[in-house]
Amino acid sequence: MHSNQYVTAIPNSGFRVGHKLDDLITGFILAELYDLEYLHSPLPDERWEAFFGLGENETLFSEFFESAKINRLDVDLVSCSPLLGVRKFSPPALAGLNAISPLETRGRRWLKRAPTPKIRKWRKPYWSGVSFEYLERVFDNIKTIDRPRIYCFQKAVRVLLYQVLQWAREGKVEKSVYDNVVSKLRQKYHARSHPYKVANFESDKIHIGVHIRREDASVKNQRFLPTSFYQTITRQLNELLSDRPHRFHIYSFGSDEEMNELVREFQSESYGELIEFHLVEPAMTSFHQMTLCDVLVTGHSAFSDWAGFFSYNLKLYHPHFHMYDLDETDWVEVNDEGYFDKARVASKLNASREVSKELS
Repeated sequence: MHSNQYVTAIPNSGFRVGHKLDDLITGFILAELYDLEYLHSPLPDERWEAFFGLGENETLFSEFFESAKINRLDVDLVSCSPLLGVRKFSPPALAGLNAISPLETRGRRWLKRAPTPKIRKWRKPYWSGVSFEYLERVFDNIKTIDRPRIYCFQKAVRVLLYQVLQWAREGKVEKSVYDNVVSKLRQKYHARSHPYKVANFESDKIHIGVHIRREDASVKNQRFLPTSFYQTITRQLNELLSDRPHRFHIYSFGSDEEMNELVREFQSESYGELIEFHLVEPAMTSFHQMTLCDVLVTGHSAFSDWAGFFSYNLKLYHPHFHMYDLDETDWVEVNDEGYFDKARVASKLNASREVSKELS
């Protein structure tokens, strides 16, 4: 490990907790990729920070940064943000870091009102992750640096897990980078106790979680999948598990009309009595239960995407945004019609079931 080289990722891109996790976990990825010491920048919502437990036994960036300023340590800071780009601050100018976030925010607001669509797109240049070439430029001389340095990524300048897998297939990084990061995240999450981390699943049944995004989901924003899509998936799973006790858990949040539609459609299925609805329930409880399901069907939502990454068990996903070509060890792709490789799913259920028993 580079003993005097540090990295942090500030989860300040806005939006919901799933997007903030995209930001925060960039720090874990880069620490593993470049052998850096990780500094933790907490989620802005203390409730979610306590729930995930990702900062447990980690040095806080804010404390390290303040200590460096107070003690006038000879440490450099490299800030990476979308509009201001890569900026290096030496000790006399470290206070300048505090100005970056408000400047970026004001710049984005201006771009959002810009009349030209191409200009408006500049607001989110790294929403799906920076390029490998970007990282090479940032860390180009890391092996020859003899001064302490903190690399700070913020405002959605991020690296996503799917990118690490892609780069591993291209021979740019080792697959172990992905494996080690995911393993660390899972260990931290499941080691952290929390009042909302409850499941009460019957241990003699296979539990299938299905996350259906509603509320803000629409065809236009590409977050909506029709109820029939999920019904096609659950019918196949019900057939696949016809000789084994199982139960479906439907997770969703939305209007009364949307929730009533889900109940009506799923209760009309031949296996309707095997379905338990978790509608408009506390988000943390739903998230945790999804991480423990023997099979999790994710929606077009970072919320269930991250539940999938924190889960040791099997996940079924429909490719979207930056969720594609995932690790085939525990992710199975579902096509546009809702069909998947049932043989692969069947072959993985027994192993994942044993892990779930240990965690519940």
